[in-house]
Amino acid sequence: DLQKEGDGKMPHLGNMVKRKLKEKRVRTAEVARQMGVKQQSMSGHLQNESIQCRISWDIGMALAMYLIRAWDLSLH
Repeated sequence: DLQKEGDGKMPHLGNMVKRKLKEKRVRTAEVARQMGVKQQSMSGHLQNESIQCRISWDIGMALAMYLIRAWDLSLH
């Protein structure tokens, strides 16, 4: 039941992504580059309370690819 989980409101997805980027120490510009979009576009997405499913997917994939590459480079 959503009411038991909190107030039932959808979380601010842009803020959630910003917190994750900060936690992983990944710059917004790097995620934007991985997605093939301008940094301004990425910053605009992060201001939104809701993010389209496709954009959320792209952000997740870009972050994952960045972290995998960083991990791989640290092994060499």
